[in-house]
Amino acid sequence: MRVYLLQWNIIWNDKFANFDKVRSLLDSQSVEAGGLILLPEMFATGFMHAPKAGIAEDFSNPNSPTVSFLSSLANETSCLVLGGGISNSKNELKNHVGFFEKNNGVESAGYEKIKPFFSEKKNFQPGSEISVFNWNNFQISSFICYDLRFPELFRKAISLGATAFYVGASWPSIRQSHWKTLLRARAIENQAYIFGVNRTGKDPYTSYSGGSCIISPKGEILAEASDEECVISAEIDSNEVLEWRQEFPVLNDFFT
Repeated sequence: MRVYLLQWNIIWNDKFANFDKVRSLLDSQSVEAGGLILLPEMFATGFMHAPKAGIAEDFSNPNSPTVSFLSSLANETSCLVLGGGISNSKNELKNHVGFFEKNNGVESAGYEKIKPFFSEKKNFQPGSEISVFNWNNFQISSFICYDLRFPELFRKAISLGATAFYVGASWPSIRQSHWKTLLRARAIENQAYIFGVNRTGKDPYTSYSGGSCIISPKGEILAEASDEECVISAEIDSNEVLEWRQEFPVLNDFFT
């Protein structure tokens, strides 16, 4: 299966401009059906820790702009698409990501950021559930940005059967050196693929250096972006996870 990670300078508070940007980036690729298309945190607006009225969406509503876009992208590509934004379900703001597959119309599964960043805590409620979704022999668990610093979340996903992790992020340049180190650590200690999707460019608060990467269960870098707008991709194999876990059965000592 092939995985595609998209990074760009997210246009601040302009959902439809960012939808167009995603399509433009994908137009440069020959996207294989059955793959994964992965987008950064709050890809449609930029990272907003204090969102203005009207920005949040109901991700259970197929007519919400971001839901409609992600559903149509899944239909057009026949891929599983992971992307999200600010959810206002039950009158609570949450940092949300959805799993969108062909011919569904709404998300097939969702995840809400369990560890809101310092600046989010005033306005966002934390999620509580780990999400694991089956796609083409992979069990994919999703996380968002600051979650990456909490290895216990990833261990919980492993106990639920995860073999690959998606981390959508708005990870700032000032802490860029932590980004790849933490991604590799989560891959190595859990013997799982990890797909870290960061943005690049600037917003009203800070700057971002991209560095999106695809990492194998052994911690090998399979593809890595610079700070430029781009799509990176790699071929991944679910058998590699199983074989490495059998050859070097570290996780047996976690479960016993």
